[in-house]
Amino acid sequence: MMGKIILIILLCFLGRSIDAQEFKVHSFRCLPNDITAWIDPVRDLNDEACALIKVVGDPDFVFSTPLGIVSRKNEVGEIWLYVPHGTVKLTIKHPRWGVLRDYRFPAALESRLTYELV
Repeated sequence: MMGKIILIILLCFLGRSIDAQEFKVHSFRCLPNDITAWIDPVRDLNDEACALIKVVGDPDFVFSTPLGIVSRKNEVGEIWLYVPHGTVKLTIKHPRWGVLRDYRFPAALESRLTYELV
């Protein structure tokens, strides 16, 4: 009887840990009133101004894109990613929660625009 109770408790904890390992993008949107990327542009290797993605999330996240990440800045409460014009996909990695591979943006990102990813 006691063994069954312990087994049930362990299965409950196992179920919770599996849920904790999944993560997803809750929202992605353009911030038309945020002029951070317009005022102080970061330029890629082709000397084009980058798009800025402000990521709201854990600072342990690591990112990659097919076109690369030009610059990353850890700001208070968010991560700023400067990516080349035309970026359409982002891979998000976390040491504990795993990998979200090839998240596709609704449209190609534009130079000097700021976006928010939650």
